[in-house]
Amino acid sequence: MLTSIRNNLEKAATSQEQIKYINFFFLGILGYSFGSGMMDTQIIHPVICNLIQLIGIGMIFISFIFLIDFSIENLYLKIIYYSYLFYLASIVLRGFAFDYNYIKSALFSQYFGVLLYAVPLVMLIPINFEFLKRLRTAIQLFAVLHLFFLVLNVTSIINVSHYSLIITESLSRTFGITAGFLLLTFPFHSKKTIALALTSMISILLLAVYQGRRGLSIFCFMILAFAAIIYLTKGKNIAIVLVISSMAFASLMFFGMEKLTNNGLFSTLKSRGLADTRSNVEANFYEDMQPIDWIIGRGINGEYYCPGIIWGDGEPSVYRSIIETDYLQIILKGGIISLGLLLLILIPAGLIGILRSRNLFSMAAGLWILIGVINMYPSPINTFTFNYLLIWICVRICFSPRIRNLSNKEIMILLKTHNIKLSSQSKSL
Repeated sequence: MLTSIRNNLEKAATSQEQIKYINFFFLGILGYSFGSGMMDTQIIHPVICNLIQLIGIGMIFISFIFLIDFSIENLYLKIIYYSYLFYLASIVLRGFAFDYNYIKSALFSQYFGVLLYAVPLVMLIPINFEFLKRLRTAIQLFAVLHLFFLVLNVTSIINVSHYSLIITESLSRTFGITAGFLLLTFPFHSKKTIALALTSMISILLLAVYQGRRGLSIFCFMILAFAAIIYLTKGKNIAIVLVISSMAFASLMFFGMEKLTNNGLFSTLKSRGLADTRSNVEANFYEDMQPIDWIIGRGINGEYYCPGIIWGDGEPSVYRSIIETDYLQIILKGGIISLGLLLLILIPAGLIGILRSRNLFSMAAGLWILIGVINMYPSPINTFTFNYLLIWICVRICFSPRIRNLSNKEIMILLKTHNIKLSSQSKSL
C-alpha cells in the first residue's frame, strides 16, 4: 500500500534542512508561549520572561523565512487571503508607534499585541507529513506544559479571584485547548497521547466550570462533544456505547441536575451564567462607534468610550481598547471589512474540510475551524496563541485537495513514515 501512496502523491524526500526549520518553527512557538505562561503566573522575573519570548520570536522569524511559499493554487483563496493580509497591514500601520514601551507591549502581549496580526502568515508554510508529525508533538508538549502550570499554581487557581480567573483563561487557551484536536483525530494517535489530551481537556472544563468562565466552558464542551460523536461513529461497540451514554445522560438530567447546579463546583457557573456582564459594555461600544468606524475600524490602538469598567484591581477606565466579544474586537480594530475577509476564508475552509474530505483528519481540521468561528462570540480567538495558529494551519489543510483526498489508512501510514510529503517540494495546496 505504501508504494501505491508514494506513486499517487509524487513523493520526494523532505530535506534535513527543511525538517530543521520546521523544528525551529514549533520550538519558537513553544518558547514564546512558555515565556508568556511564566509571565502570567509570575513565577520568574518579567525580564527573563520577555527574553524567552524574544528568543521564540527570533526562531519563528528565521524558520518562516526558509519555509515560506507564496504560491496558492486556489484562485478564490489567493484573492481573499492576500487582500486580508494587506488589510491587516493597514490596521497595524494605523496607530503603530515607534516607542520603546509601546513596541515592548506590542511584542510581548500575546492576546492584544501586534503579533496576532501576523498569525495568518502561517498558512504560507507548506504542509507535509513531517510538519504534521511535529504539529502533533507540539500539541502534546503544550498539553504537558498546561498540566505543569496547573500543578505549580493549584493553590492560586482554587481560590476564585480576578488573578485565578486570568490564570485559568490564559493557561487553558495558551496551552491546553489544542489538545482537543488530538481527540477529534483520535484514530491516528496512540492511547497515551489520547489519555494526555483527555486529561488536559477535562481539567480545562472542570476549572472553567469552577471559575464560572462561560466562554471557555462552552468552547471546551463543544470540542469534547464533537470528539464523543466522532468516537461513537468511528469507534467500536457503537450500539453499546450509545445505549449506556443515553441512560447515563437521562439519569443525570432526571435525578441529579438540580443538585449539581447548586453545589460548589457548578454554583459559580450558574450564577455567572444568569448574570448579564456584557450588555452594558456592548451598549457603550455600539453608542460610541461611528459609521466609518464600523466599516474600517479604528486601527491597532482603537478604543471606545466605556466609563465605569474596572479591569482587575485598577481604577475605573473611561476608554477601553478591549472588548471581550471577539467579533466586536475585530470590528473595533479593523471594521466589518476585516471581519468579513476573515470569515470569507474560515467558513469556506471549514465547510470544505467537513463536506469534501475522504479522511477524518481533514474533516477534523474543518470542524476545528468552525468551532473556533462559533466561539468567537463569547471569547477571544484572534490571538498570538497556538490555538489560533492551529486554526490557520487547518485552513491550509482544508484547502489542500491532496490531503482531503487521502484515505484514513493512507493518513495513518504517512504519519508514521519518515521523509514523505504531499508533492514535489511540498509547495502547493
